[in-house]
Amino acid sequence: MWIKSKKLLLLLVLSLLYLFVPSISYSYADVVLTDKEAQELMSEIQQSKKDLTELKNQLNEAETQLNDVKSTYEEQKKSYETQLKEERKKSTEAKIFAGSASASTLILSVVLFIVLL
Repeated sequence: MWIKSKKLLLLLVLSLLYLFVPSISYSYADVVLTDKEAQELMSEIQQSKKDLTELKNQLNEAETQLNDVKSTYEEQKKSYETQLKEERKKSTEAKIFAGSASASTLILSVVLFIVLL
């Protein structure tokens, strides 16, 4: 008996909840636009499309400029590296020449010193 009354009570509570479910569920409203409002929305959409197209064009131009700057940078980098290598060669050659000149001067000085003694 107790189980039947529990079931009946549960059924009663669920049926009462079911009555309130439609009012709790999602509400839908029909939106009706006037011709003027629809035209305004369409003009806003078209203006947004134009703005988006302009921004895309500006982005493409910026990308092109960036690529140009990158290629110029690469060319300058190669040029500077080449110049740096050449200057290092010249510096090494100058050091070798200075070393050999000082060594030959030292040898000549020693020979003259020996000869004069």
